[in-house]
Amino acid sequence: MMKLTGAILLLSLVSLVHGACSLNGRNRGDLYDCPADVYIVLDTSESVALRAKPYGSFVDQIKKFAQDFVDQLNTRYYRCERNLTWSVGVLHYSDEVKVMRELTSTKEAQGRTQLKRAIEDIRYIGKGTHTDCAISVATGQLMTGSPLHGNKYMVVVTDGHPLDGYKEPCGGVAHAVSEARAMNINIFSVAITPHHLDNRLGSIATNVQHTHNMSATSEDLQVVRNTISSIVSTMYKDSESVAEGGTLIKPW
Repeated sequence: MMKLTGAILLLSLVSLVHGACSLNGRNRGDLYDCPADVYIVLDTSESVALRAKPYGSFVDQIKKFAQDFVDQLNTRYYRCERNLTWSVGVLHYSDEVKVMRELTSTKEAQGRTQLKRAIEDIRYIGKGTHTDCAISVATGQLMTGSPLHGNKYMVVVTDGHPLDGYKEPCGGVAHAVSEARAMNINIFSVAITPHHLDNRLGSIATNVQHTHNMSATSEDLQVVRNTISSIVSTMYKDSESVAEGGTLIKPW
């Protein structure tokens, strides 16, 4: 009788362990999703849009950067039967902030197409540079997404300063960045052109690895590819740890 009881307990334990990580043998198409949210923030202010002739050419290049970036966000299988999935939103800004697309899942091809169309529809504003307002709006948009703690990202593409003077009507960049970090949002700061990494770009990024040698435009296309690859690989790595042990965030 004792041997039978021991065998039953052993089988139960094996079943529990197997169920915890294999979800009863589901196929990969039925796995639990581990959602990650990304918000793309594009600077279309005067100092970007009017930097070179033809005017708006740099804006067209950062739009291409954003579209290529979206294309690289693919579903990925993780251990313990988890699928990393992406929701992406995009805005652009100058002295006003224009949300072009709220968080949209890229799991289906239609969502990715809608995002890229929204990016293509961006028309530069060409005035002041209110980066603090843009970061604050993006933070609010990200908080409407997944409840997972630590799986939210912001990619800010900017030249880091206005052409004339400087105003911060939304509390300042430092305040906006601090609020985003308090919500455990990881921020990447991407320069408009190579080697344009001033102190303001560094102050936006979560850490130095999130801004070092990153550029959205370059005569050498490999520089732009490396920027996208660096950001995406970092997000994949960070998201894997969340997939294995992420916690829920509290609503505002």
